[in-house]
Amino acid sequence: MDITTATRLYVQCASNGTITEPTGGSWMSAYALYLGATEPVNASWLQTVCIQLGITQTVNGSWLIALAAHYNIPAPVNGTWMNAIQDEVCNGVPTLLVWNLVTSLWNLETTQWATGVVPASPTLDQDGQEIQNPFPVLTGTSEASCYVTLTIDGSTYKTQADIAGVWSIPVINELSGQPSPGTNYPITMVCMDATNGLESPVSNASVGIVVTLTTLTLQLSTQWSLYWYSNNIQIEKESSPGVWDRIEYEGNIRYGTNFSQYYKQDVAYGIPPTDPNDLLYTMNFQNNDEFAGSPGEDTPREIILDLGFNYRIVAKSWNPSANNYGRYANYEVFKDGNVPFLPLYNTPTDIEWQDGYIQQTFTL
Repeated sequence: MDITTATRLYVQCASNGTITEPTGGSWMSAYALYLGATEPVNASWLQTVCIQLGITQTVNGSWLIALAAHYNIPAPVNGTWMNAIQDEVCNGVPTLLVWNLVTSLWNLETTQWATGVVPASPTLDQDGQEIQNPFPVLTGTSEASCYVTLTIDGSTYKTQADIAGVWSIPVINELSGQPSPGTNYPITMVCMDATNGLESPVSNASVGIVVTLTTLTLQLSTQWSLYWYSNNIQIEKESSPGVWDRIEYEGNIRYGTNFSQYYKQDVAYGIPPTDPNDLLYTMNFQNNDEFAGSPGEDTPREIILDLGFNYRIVAKSWNPSANNYGRYANYEVFKDGNVPFLPLYNTPTDIEWQDGYIQQTFTL
Protein backbone atom coordinates (compact mmCIF):
# COMPACT_ATOMS: atom_id res chain seq x y z
CA MET A 1 0.00 0.00 0.00
CA ASP A 2 1.41 3.41 -0.90
CA ILE A 3 2.19 5.95 1.81
CA THR A 4 -0.60 8.34 0.80
CA THR A 5 -3.26 5.64 1.04
CA ALA A 6 -1.89 4.35 4.35
CA THR A 7 -1.86 7.87 5.79
CA ARG A 8 -5.44 8.47 4.67
CA LEU A 9 -6.65 5.23 6.25
CA TYR A 10 -4.82 6.00 9.49
CA VAL A 11 -6.31 9.48 9.75
CA GLN A 12 -9.82 8.31 8.91
CA CYS A 13 -9.69 5.45 11.42
CA ALA A 14 -8.02 7.51 14.14
CA SER A 15 -10.72 10.17 13.82
CA ASN A 16 -13.48 7.52 13.86
CA GLY A 17 -14.45 8.48 10.33
CA THR A 18 -14.91 12.15 11.16
CA ILE A 19 -12.21 13.26 8.69
CA THR A 20 -13.21 12.56 5.10
CA GLU A 21 -11.02 15.03 3.19
CA PRO A 22 -7.43 16.27 3.49
CA THR A 23 -6.79 19.85 4.56
CA GLY A 24 -4.57 21.84 2.26
CA GLY A 25 -3.78 18.62 0.43
CA SER A 26 -2.49 16.92 3.60
CA TRP A 27 -4.18 14.20 5.62
CA MET A 28 -1.80 14.77 8.56
CA SER A 29 -2.74 18.45 8.70
CA ALA A 30 -6.42 17.46 8.79
CA TYR A 31 -5.73 15.14 11.75
CA ALA A 32 -3.62 17.72 13.57
CA LEU A 33 -6.42 20.28 13.26
CA TYR A 34 -8.91 17.62 14.39
CA LEU A 35 -6.76 17.10 17.50
CA GLY A 36 -6.88 20.82 18.25
CA ALA A 37 -3.72 22.19 16.67
CA THR A 38 -3.86 25.52 14.85
CA GLU A 39 -0.54 25.52 12.99
CA PRO A 40 2.32 23.14 12.22
CA VAL A 41 5.30 22.76 14.55
CA ASN A 42 8.61 23.33 12.77
CA ALA A 43 6.64 23.26 9.50
CA SER A 44 5.79 19.59 10.18
CA TRP A 45 2.21 18.41 10.57
CA LEU A 46 3.49 14.94 11.57
CA GLN A 47 5.38 16.43 14.49
CA THR A 48 2.26 18.43 15.35
CA VAL A 49 0.16 15.24 15.49
CA CYS A 50 2.73 13.61 17.74
CA ILE A 51 2.75 16.55 20.15
CA GLN A 52 -1.06 16.59 20.24
CA LEU A 53 -0.92 12.91 21.18
CA GLY A 54 1.56 13.62 23.96
CA ILE A 55 4.65 12.44 22.08
CA THR A 56 7.46 14.83 22.89
CA GLN A 57 10.55 13.14 21.47
CA THR A 58 11.59 11.37 18.31
CA VAL A 59 12.67 7.74 18.20
CA ASN A 60 15.86 7.16 16.28
CA GLY A 61 15.50 10.70 15.05
CA SER A 62 12.09 10.02 13.47
CA TRP A 63 8.70 11.37 14.44
CA LEU A 64 7.08 8.60 12.37
CA ILE A 65 8.80 5.87 14.40
CA ALA A 66 7.83 7.77 17.54
CA LEU A 67 4.21 7.67 16.40
CA ALA A 68 4.53 3.93 15.81
CA ALA A 69 6.00 3.47 19.30
CA HIS A 70 3.01 5.37 20.69
CA TYR A 71 0.87 2.49 19.39
CA ASN A 72 3.39 -0.12 20.67
CA ILE A 73 4.34 -1.10 17.13
CA PRO A 74 7.78 -2.75 17.14
CA ALA A 75 8.46 -3.01 13.41
CA PRO A 76 7.30 -1.69 10.03
CA VAL A 77 4.85 -3.61 7.84
CA ASN A 78 5.65 -4.22 4.19
CA GLY A 79 8.71 -2.07 4.62
CA THR A 80 7.04 1.07 5.97
CA TRP A 81 6.09 2.37 9.40
CA MET A 82 2.96 4.09 8.08
CA ASN A 83 1.57 0.76 6.85
CA ALA A 84 2.15 -0.64 10.32
CA ILE A 85 0.48 2.36 11.99
CA GLN A 86 -2.64 2.25 9.83
CA ASP A 87 -2.80 -1.53 10.19
CA GLU A 88 -2.79 -1.23 13.99
CA VAL A 89 -5.14 1.73 14.29
CA CYS A 90 -7.58 0.39 11.73
CA ASN A 91 -7.64 -3.03 13.41
CA GLY A 92 -6.12 -5.00 10.60
CA VAL A 93 -7.39 -3.37 7.42
CA PRO A 94 -5.78 -5.55 4.74
CA THR A 95 -2.64 -4.17 3.23
CA LEU A 96 -1.42 -5.02 -0.23
CA LEU A 97 1.09 -7.83 -0.53
CA VAL A 98 3.84 -6.78 -2.90
CA TRP A 99 5.97 -9.75 -3.92
CA ASN A 100 9.26 -7.92 -4.31
CA LEU A 101 8.87 -6.08 -0.99
CA VAL A 102 7.62 -8.79 1.37
CA THR A 103 10.67 -10.54 2.87
CA SER A 104 9.01 -13.03 5.21
CA LEU A 105 8.56 -16.66 4.15
CA TRP A 106 5.22 -17.47 2.55
CA ASN A 107 4.26 -19.86 5.35
CA LEU A 108 5.11 -17.27 8.02
CA GLU A 109 3.41 -14.27 6.36
CA THR A 110 0.35 -13.17 8.33
CA THR A 111 -0.64 -10.11 6.31
CA GLN A 112 -4.11 -10.48 4.84
CA TRP A 113 -4.44 -10.49 1.10
CA ALA A 114 -6.13 -7.42 -0.30
CA THR A 115 -9.05 -7.79 -2.68
CA GLY A 116 -8.69 -6.10 -6.06
CA VAL A 117 -11.70 -3.81 -6.45
CA VAL A 118 -12.79 -2.51 -9.85
CA PRO A 119 -12.79 1.31 -9.68
CA ALA A 120 -15.93 3.32 -10.33
CA SER A 121 -16.32 4.86 -13.78
CA PRO A 122 -15.06 8.44 -14.16
CA THR A 123 -17.51 11.31 -14.59
CA LEU A 124 -17.32 14.45 -16.75
CA ASP A 125 -18.08 17.88 -15.29
CA GLN A 126 -19.23 19.29 -18.66
CA ASP A 127 -21.52 16.37 -19.57
CA GLY A 128 -24.47 17.67 -21.62
CA GLN A 129 -23.17 21.24 -21.76
CA GLU A 130 -22.54 23.50 -24.76
CA ILE A 131 -18.96 24.75 -24.86
CA GLN A 132 -17.94 27.83 -26.83
CA ASN A 133 -14.39 26.72 -27.43
CA PRO A 134 -13.10 24.38 -30.16
CA PHE A 135 -10.21 23.48 -27.84
CA PRO A 136 -11.96 22.89 -24.50
CA VAL A 137 -10.35 21.74 -21.27
CA LEU A 138 -12.41 18.79 -20.06
CA THR A 139 -12.48 18.07 -16.33
CA GLY A 140 -14.00 15.45 -14.11
CA THR A 141 -13.65 13.10 -11.17
CA SER A 142 -12.66 9.48 -10.69
CA GLU A 143 -11.09 7.21 -8.10
CA ALA A 144 -8.02 8.75 -6.45
CA SER A 145 -4.88 8.59 -8.62
CA CYS A 146 -6.76 6.69 -11.32
CA TYR A 147 -5.37 6.72 -14.86
CA VAL A 148 -8.13 8.25 -17.01
CA THR A 149 -8.47 7.55 -20.74
CA LEU A 150 -10.91 9.80 -22.64
CA THR A 151 -11.89 9.56 -26.31
CA ILE A 152 -13.65 12.33 -28.27
CA ASP A 153 -14.02 12.84 -32.03
CA GLY A 154 -11.61 10.00 -32.76
CA SER A 155 -8.82 11.37 -30.54
CA THR A 156 -7.73 9.67 -27.32
CA TYR A 157 -6.27 11.55 -24.35
CA LYS A 158 -4.79 10.20 -21.12
CA THR A 159 -4.12 11.72 -17.72
CA GLN A 160 -3.93 10.74 -14.05
CA ALA A 161 -6.30 12.00 -11.40
CA ASP A 162 -4.84 13.56 -8.28
CA ILE A 163 -5.22 12.10 -4.79
CA ALA A 164 -8.64 13.76 -4.52
CA GLY A 165 -9.77 12.11 -7.76
CA VAL A 166 -9.81 15.33 -9.79
CA TRP A 167 -8.51 15.23 -13.38
CA SER A 168 -8.17 17.62 -16.32
CA ILE A 169 -7.58 17.04 -20.05
CA PRO A 170 -6.96 19.81 -22.63
CA VAL A 171 -8.33 18.92 -26.08
CA ILE A 172 -5.59 19.75 -28.59
CA ASN A 173 -7.32 18.54 -31.78
CA GLU A 174 -9.87 21.14 -32.87
CA LEU A 175 -13.57 20.35 -32.51
CA SER A 176 -15.09 22.24 -35.42
CA GLY A 177 -18.64 22.50 -34.06
CA GLN A 178 -21.36 24.63 -35.62
CA PRO A 179 -23.56 27.58 -34.56
CA SER A 180 -25.96 26.94 -31.67
CA PRO A 181 -27.26 24.39 -30.71
CA GLY A 182 -23.80 23.17 -31.63
CA THR A 183 -22.34 19.86 -32.73
CA ASN A 184 -22.74 17.06 -30.22
CA TYR A 185 -19.57 15.07 -29.55
CA PRO A 186 -19.95 11.69 -27.78
CA ILE A 187 -17.27 10.93 -25.18
CA THR A 188 -16.15 7.62 -23.69
CA MET A 189 -14.10 7.40 -20.49
CA VAL A 190 -12.44 4.67 -18.48
CA CYS A 191 -10.04 4.73 -15.55
CA MET A 192 -7.45 2.20 -14.41
CA ASP A 193 -6.69 1.76 -10.72
CA ALA A 194 -3.09 2.80 -10.12
CA THR A 195 -2.58 0.11 -7.47
CA ASN A 196 -4.05 -3.02 -9.02
CA GLY A 197 -4.35 -2.27 -12.75
CA LEU A 198 -8.09 -2.99 -12.86
CA GLU A 199 -10.19 -0.88 -15.21
CA SER A 200 -13.56 0.67 -14.54
CA PRO A 201 -16.61 0.08 -16.73
CA VAL A 202 -16.73 2.48 -19.68
CA SER A 203 -18.73 5.62 -18.98
CA ASN A 204 -20.38 7.75 -21.67
CA ALA A 205 -20.91 11.48 -21.85
CA SER A 206 -21.12 14.22 -24.46
CA VAL A 207 -20.51 17.92 -25.02
CA GLY A 208 -21.84 20.34 -27.60
CA ILE A 209 -19.27 22.54 -29.33
CA VAL A 210 -20.54 25.90 -30.59
CA VAL A 211 -18.62 27.89 -33.18
CA THR A 212 -17.74 31.25 -31.66
CA LEU A 213 -15.84 32.97 -34.48
CA THR A 214 -16.43 33.80 -38.11
CA THR A 215 -14.35 35.59 -40.73
CA LEU A 216 -15.70 38.48 -42.77
CA THR A 217 -13.99 39.55 -45.98
CA LEU A 218 -14.38 43.12 -47.18
CA GLN A 219 -13.75 43.91 -50.84
CA LEU A 220 -13.05 47.62 -51.21
CA SER A 221 -13.02 49.44 -54.54
CA THR A 222 -12.96 52.96 -55.97
CA GLN A 223 -14.16 54.59 -59.14
CA TRP A 224 -10.85 56.43 -59.28
CA SER A 225 -7.80 56.42 -57.10
CA LEU A 226 -8.58 57.96 -53.71
CA TYR A 227 -5.66 56.82 -51.63
CA TRP A 228 -4.70 60.35 -50.65
CA TYR A 229 -8.13 61.20 -49.27
CA SER A 230 -8.01 58.50 -46.61
CA ASN A 231 -11.55 57.22 -46.96
CA ASN A 232 -11.59 54.66 -44.14
CA ILE A 233 -14.01 52.31 -42.41
CA GLN A 234 -13.82 50.47 -39.10
CA ILE A 235 -15.95 47.68 -37.65
CA GLU A 236 -17.18 48.00 -34.07
CA LYS A 237 -18.72 45.38 -31.75
CA GLU A 238 -21.41 46.15 -29.15
CA SER A 239 -19.68 44.51 -26.18
CA SER A 240 -22.45 45.66 -23.81
CA PRO A 241 -25.60 47.73 -24.39
CA GLY A 242 -24.53 51.01 -25.97
CA VAL A 243 -20.81 50.25 -25.65
CA TRP A 244 -19.00 49.79 -28.98
CA ASP A 245 -15.46 48.47 -29.24
CA ARG A 246 -13.54 48.70 -32.51
CA ILE A 247 -11.98 45.51 -33.86
CA GLU A 248 -8.52 45.20 -35.38
CA TYR A 249 -8.16 43.72 -38.85
CA GLU A 250 -6.00 40.76 -39.79
CA GLY A 251 -2.58 41.35 -41.31
CA ASN A 252 -0.76 44.48 -42.36
CA ILE A 253 -0.66 44.45 -46.15
CA ARG A 254 1.45 46.75 -48.30
CA TYR A 255 -0.18 47.94 -51.52
CA GLY A 256 1.98 50.47 -53.33
CA THR A 257 5.77 50.36 -53.63
CA ASN A 258 6.00 53.99 -54.76
CA PHE A 259 3.74 55.50 -52.15
CA SER A 260 4.48 52.92 -49.41
CA GLN A 261 0.83 52.84 -48.42
CA TYR A 262 -0.28 50.42 -45.71
CA TYR A 263 -3.63 49.97 -44.10
CA LYS A 264 -3.10 50.23 -40.35
CA GLN A 265 -0.35 52.68 -41.26
CA ASP A 266 -1.74 55.29 -43.63
CA VAL A 267 -1.10 58.93 -42.71
CA ALA A 268 -2.78 60.31 -45.86
CA TYR A 269 -0.30 62.76 -47.29
CA GLY A 270 1.16 63.76 -43.96
CA ILE A 271 -2.15 64.31 -42.17
CA PRO A 272 -2.00 62.16 -39.02
CA PRO A 273 -5.15 61.06 -37.19
CA THR A 274 -6.09 62.70 -33.94
CA ASP A 275 -5.94 59.29 -32.29
CA PRO A 276 -2.84 57.32 -33.40
CA ASN A 277 -4.71 54.08 -32.68
CA ASP A 278 -6.89 54.84 -35.69
CA LEU A 279 -4.00 53.50 -37.76
CA LEU A 280 -4.58 50.04 -36.23
CA TYR A 281 -8.32 49.74 -36.69
CA THR A 282 -9.15 51.32 -40.06
CA MET A 283 -9.28 50.04 -43.63
CA ASN A 284 -8.53 52.62 -46.28
CA PHE A 285 -9.42 52.82 -49.96
CA GLN A 286 -6.41 52.76 -52.23
CA ASN A 287 -5.78 50.92 -55.45
CA ASN A 288 -3.69 47.86 -56.00
CA ASP A 289 -1.68 49.73 -58.60
CA GLU A 290 1.17 52.06 -57.74
CA PHE A 291 -0.14 55.17 -59.45
CA ALA A 292 -2.88 57.59 -58.64
CA GLY A 293 -5.64 58.21 -61.12
CA SER A 294 -6.83 54.71 -62.06
CA PRO A 295 -9.77 52.90 -60.56
CA GLY A 296 -9.60 49.36 -59.22
CA GLU A 297 -10.22 46.92 -56.41
CA ASP A 298 -8.10 46.72 -53.30
CA THR A 299 -6.86 43.38 -52.02
CA PRO A 300 -9.65 42.01 -49.77
CA ARG A 301 -9.32 42.71 -46.06
CA GLU A 302 -10.24 40.06 -43.46
CA ILE A 303 -11.53 40.48 -39.95
CA ILE A 304 -12.36 37.76 -37.38
CA LEU A 305 -15.47 38.40 -35.28
CA ASP A 306 -17.25 36.72 -32.37
CA LEU A 307 -20.68 35.24 -32.92
CA GLY A 308 -23.64 36.43 -30.89
CA PHE A 309 -22.99 40.19 -31.04
CA ASN A 310 -24.23 43.30 -32.84
CA TYR A 311 -21.78 45.07 -35.14
CA ARG A 312 -21.64 48.28 -37.13
CA ILE A 313 -19.47 49.68 -39.92
CA VAL A 314 -18.45 53.29 -39.26
CA ALA A 315 -16.78 55.81 -41.57
CA LYS A 316 -13.44 57.00 -40.26
CA SER A 317 -11.68 59.97 -41.78
CA TRP A 318 -9.15 62.46 -40.46
CA ASN A 319 -8.66 64.23 -43.81
CA PRO A 320 -11.40 66.82 -44.47
CA SER A 321 -10.86 66.42 -48.23
CA ALA A 322 -12.34 62.94 -48.00
CA ASN A 323 -15.76 64.45 -47.43
CA ASN A 324 -15.74 65.64 -51.05
CA TYR A 325 -14.91 62.27 -52.62
CA GLY A 326 -16.64 59.60 -50.53
CA ARG A 327 -19.22 58.88 -53.20
CA TYR A 328 -16.47 57.30 -55.32
CA ALA A 329 -15.73 54.55 -52.75
CA ASN A 330 -17.72 51.35 -52.22
CA TYR A 331 -17.36 47.88 -50.73
CA GLU A 332 -19.01 44.47 -50.37
CA VAL A 333 -18.88 42.11 -47.39
CA PHE A 334 -18.55 38.31 -47.64
CA LYS A 335 -18.75 35.69 -44.89
CA ASP A 336 -16.49 32.66 -44.49
CA GLY A 337 -14.62 33.27 -47.71
CA ASN A 338 -16.99 33.99 -50.61
CA VAL A 339 -20.55 33.76 -49.24
CA PRO A 340 -22.32 37.13 -49.81
CA PHE A 341 -23.22 38.68 -46.48
CA LEU A 342 -23.86 42.41 -46.97
CA PRO A 343 -24.77 43.96 -50.33
CA LEU A 344 -22.61 46.47 -52.19
CA TYR A 345 -22.38 49.69 -50.19
CA ASN A 346 -22.35 52.28 -52.97
CA THR A 347 -23.11 55.76 -51.65
CA PRO A 348 -24.59 58.48 -53.89
CA THR A 349 -23.30 61.35 -51.74
CA ASP A 350 -20.23 62.23 -49.69
CA ILE A 351 -21.96 62.60 -46.32
CA GLU A 352 -21.85 58.84 -45.66
CA TRP A 353 -18.06 59.12 -45.44
CA GLN A 354 -17.85 61.86 -42.85
CA ASP A 355 -16.03 60.78 -39.69
CA GLY A 356 -18.26 58.76 -37.36
CA TYR A 357 -21.08 58.14 -39.85
CA ILE A 358 -22.68 54.74 -39.17
CA GLN A 359 -22.95 53.11 -42.58
CA GLN A 360 -24.32 49.65 -41.81
CA THR A 361 -25.29 47.49 -38.83
CA PHE A 362 -25.52 43.71 -38.63
CA THR A 363 -25.70 40.82 -36.18
CA LEU A 364 -23.69 37.59 -36.18
